[in-house]
Amino acid sequence: YWLSEATAFLSLKTIGFYFQHSPQAVLCTRGEPLARNDIWNNEDGTATDFSTGLMWQYPSLNTTKLWEDAIQYCEGLVLAGYSDWRLPNIRELHSVSNPKIISSTDKRVHFGTHAFSTEFWSSTSNSSGYAATVIQPDGEVNADKKSLGHEFTCARTL
Repeated sequence: YWLSEATAFLSLKTIGFYFQHSPQAVLCTRGEPLARNDIWNNEDGTATDFSTGLMWQYPSLNTTKLWEDAIQYCEGLVLAGYSDWRLPNIRELHSVSNPKIISSTDKRVHFGTHAFSTEFWSSTSNSSGYAATVIQPDGEVNADKKSLGHEFTCARTL
């Protein structure tokens, strides 16, 4: 995949993907990068990142779904008394890569339930049948066919 500039991957100010099957398809985001600060484990199936203003379903489900099914799952989720969950966009999902942590018991909050890297869906997609993914915990941004299964986690705005 092609990135528009070397610093784009790290800052997420601009991200471009070149899709081999559709050379005209480019997926971009812009804006200031989201901060990566402490993420608190709420011990109720959620984690809160006060630096980004997001609450996360935590831990993730350790299951894979097609992209559309992951969106539907998040939109139908009722967790910790909240029903406004959604599949996070690429910037939001990238913000929880390698977090600084913290919970009341000083346990590391990380996404990905395996000892190895896990690819997570984001809601960011294009019209060519691809959606952006983030490999957790490393933060590598990729794109994959929506018809494939990947893990996911849901988010909501505080």
